Amino acid sequence: KHNLVPTMNFREGNAVDDAEGKFRFASPTADDPFAGAPREPATVIPFLAHPMPQQESAFVNFEELFERRSETQDGSAIPPRTLPASGRILENRGREEGLGGSEQRPVWQVHNKYIVAQVRNGLMIVDQHVAHERILYERARANFENALPATQQLLFPETVEMSPSDYSLIKELLPELQKLGFDMKLFGRNTVVIDGIPADVRIGSERDILQELLDEFRTNEHDAKFDIRDALAKSFACKAAIKAGDRLKIPEMVALIEHLFLTKMPYVCPHGRPVVVKIPLEELDRRFGRTS
Repeated sequence: KHNLVPTMNFREGNAVDDAEGKFRFASPTADDPFAGAPREPATVIPFLAHPMPQQESAFVNFEELFERRSETQDGSAIPPRTLPASGRILENRGREEGLGGSEQRPVWQVHNKYIVAQVRNGLMIVDQHVAHERILYERARANFENALPATQQLLFPETVEMSPSDYSLIKELLPELQKLGFDMKLFGRNTVVIDGIPADVRIGSERDILQELLDEFRTNEHDAKFDIRDALAKSFACKAAIKAGDRLKIPEMVALIEHLFLTKMPYVCPHGRPVVVKIPLEELDRRFGRTS
């Protein structure tokens, strides 16, 4: 298990570095005696904390990757050696304002829900929630198989009092939850202490994610093909994924698409919903009455 432990940055006062950014410390005041508590960054998209394998990260032109995956009918991943090493997308990373000249935005976010990008002969529209859900699902399944979860330790353990039924379920699922990246222990009557959470979970949401995961797991229990690990992976992916309404920056959108097309099955989420829709250029021409 890989623990991501925060460290003090003495060169930049009152800051703690962690895997996802910096926690800021304020000076305590009479009105707010707890002002010295760590503050998490306003925007945290956890999947950016997981760099792609070196051989795969060379690929940054998801337009070509989309076309290649479209030609793959069996859902298998493209061998890394076939990925072209184009830099056209990453050249624009971080340049969110003042784009000019020959530079163009690689992606656009629509209503904080969908990501739109130009691909060869049309447009690609990605549902950001289910795209992230597919990524997290496959990562969770890999954690179960490899038993090497990435855990981010909390600065302060979270003590959670559960209902008797939830406590019983956590007790039953504890070994599998630990493989997902949860570092927690049973503590007294109907109480658990969370010391660490999966690296894909936003700090501060651990209590809600755990409760929602349990609720979703119970829903999936009624599936005729119920499998504990698969149900946990689906539940975790659904609840930990970014949501419709979350605003993403350009580097986050690009990273999301890159990670999506390196999954085994990028076109459907674990629950069977479509992830990507392509609108052919011919369809746009037809709707605008163009003949050429």
